[in-house]
Amino acid sequence: HPLNNALTGSDANEARADEAVLAAPSAHPLDELRHEVMGGSTNNKRDSAGRRLGLKKWGHSDEVYENQIILRQRGHKWQPGMHVRSGKDHTLHSKIEGSLAWSRDRYTKKLRKRVHVVPMEMPNRRFPVPPPFMFHPELQPDFAKQNMTNFEPLEIPKKTNLRKKNPAKLGASVVEASAEKRFCMPAEVGPRTLMRAPALYEFTSEGY
Repeated sequence: HPLNNALTGSDANEARADEAVLAAPSAHPLDELRHEVMGGSTNNKRDSAGRRLGLKKWGHSDEVYENQIILRQRGHKWQPGMHVRSGKDHTLHSKIEGSLAWSRDRYTKKLRKRVHVVPMEMPNRRFPVPPPFMFHPELQPDFAKQNMTNFEPLEIPKKTNLRKKNPAKLGASVVEASAEKRFCMPAEVGPRTLMRAPALYEFTSEGY
């Protein structure tokens, strides 16, 4: 340094020390952690299940029963028509039993699609075929000879629960009233003795 040439002795040593301090990196308390990248936090990591929107019944003359869901939607993409009602969440339900019909509004500025249910009695597809007609053997003995003998009785299908209920198992066995065994703890045996030697107690007292 040009100033060090003019300085001699202790002054030159002090100048060199000042230069070394200025040249050294500044000591900071977070210098040791500067190589780690701090991660941020977010609350946008949750996701909900899908709402299963869309058409549940489609096509012309499709069979629809009373209170059956025709479609699920958000907003009225399909408008309710004849014998169709809209729910709180814009789900369209059929009011009566019948067949589906679709149409578009012709004389409106906005083109709207509508769903209708034409009243119609649908065939029985949810229950098995009933047994054939049988003649009474006492009232109509002549025709009763024509009755079928090999047929299966009518059984209405029951709704099965998909979720099986598993009852909790009892921790004790059930025995008869006269077969139970009572436990009598001897007076000289304490709880600590029982913990150390469980073979001391027995079911010996029958007149409990």
